[in-house]
Amino acid sequence: MLSKHASVIQTSIAVLFGAGLISCMTSPHNGTEVEDRNGMIELSGYIHVANQPVEVQALDKDDGNWYPIETAASGYNSALRLFSTDLYLWEADSTPIPIWAWQPGSVGYEAKVRAIWGYSGAVADTFDMPILELYDCIRESSGWAEVRENCSSEENGVVTIRTEDFEE
Repeated sequence: MLSKHASVIQTSIAVLFGAGLISCMTSPHNGTEVEDRNGMIELSGYIHVANQPVEVQALDKDDGNWYPIETAASGYNSALRLFSTDLYLWEADSTPIPIWAWQPGSVGYEAKVRAIWGYSGAVADTFDMPILELYDCIRESSGWAEVRENCSSEENGVVTIRTEDFEE
């Protein structure tokens, strides 16, 4: 579960996204570091459709395919309503990334995850910054297109998680 502070901030972020929001993964953000490969990762975000399945996937370092590591669903009740659009929070259980997903660097490891949602398998937007910095970036934007341009990950849709000691 998200802390009360993180939950309030994520709700504020969702308010600022506006009606153009389709989906996003707000935790983890791109560049998240864990102490080691057993570190627990919070998994959450928003979708503009109620009761939609969300599947968090990890990239298999050996075969290059994406495989599910956790599932969730967007809520039945809107987390908030903005410009006639309801936004629904999804949260999966915190989980470690499977060992098969960790790619070694010269030191340490990195893994890639993404969230897909709905029955079409749409990939959720992702971000390069922690939640408080994301909040500031969104506040400075004039709409979702600008948020996507200014705040999304360079490789939007994919989050890279690294061990604290990672070096390429």
